[in-house]
Amino acid sequence: MLKASGVFSICIAITYMIIALIHLSLPDIQKAGNSMSPEYLVSIAESPLLLVWQIRIFAVNAVLSIAVVFSLLQYIRSGQNGLSVWASALAVIGFAIIFYVSMLAQIEIPRIATSFVQSNETIKLAIIAQGLGFDDWMAFGLIGLWMIIVNYTGQKNRRLPLSLAIIGIISGFANFLIAFGTVARLVILITIAAILGGVLLGPVWYFWTGIIFLKESRKSSP
Repeated sequence: MLKASGVFSICIAITYMIIALIHLSLPDIQKAGNSMSPEYLVSIAESPLLLVWQIRIFAVNAVLSIAVVFSLLQYIRSGQNGLSVWASALAVIGFAIIFYVSMLAQIEIPRIATSFVQSNETIKLAIIAQGLGFDDWMAFGLIGLWMIIVNYTGQKNRRLPLSLAIIGIISGFANFLIAFGTVARLVILITIAAILGGVLLGPVWYFWTGIIFLKESRKSSP
């Protein structure tokens, strides 16, 4: 399990950078998340490709991340630590939410945007009032909490290097920024989190964790 999770973790590091780079390449109006402004929907209708691929990569990332959650809990030997088990369960819920929302959103958001630009004013008002219905901000908060707790516990148990744990904890706070920025529609917070957690620290943490998993799997191999 550790060997597979090590490979998955390295793949996640790559997908994090791709997601962040795509986010930075999005039109400014699309960076705000699920905004229901007319400008947001028109922008998606005109150029949906980058956003759709970002959402699809999110889905792949979420599936791979669930394996890492279980392996990290095993590796840091926190099976008896109720707080780490609880945080890991929340992380699984968070990644499952991201996968579910992503699978729906990559189809429905472009469809809703296209319907919006092709409709009359009355229907446009109805679409805006109804909203997109794809809020995954809570998932980022759950994942951020998991990263903070397991990195602290892993370092406390002397299973994770201090530098790695610090990177993980800061990445956890970056997830909180994404959650808050999405709710508040603050593009600057989401962009900072994308740079901090997606381009800089997140990939380093997942890549380093993947290397640790691969080394540990070799030790346990006959």
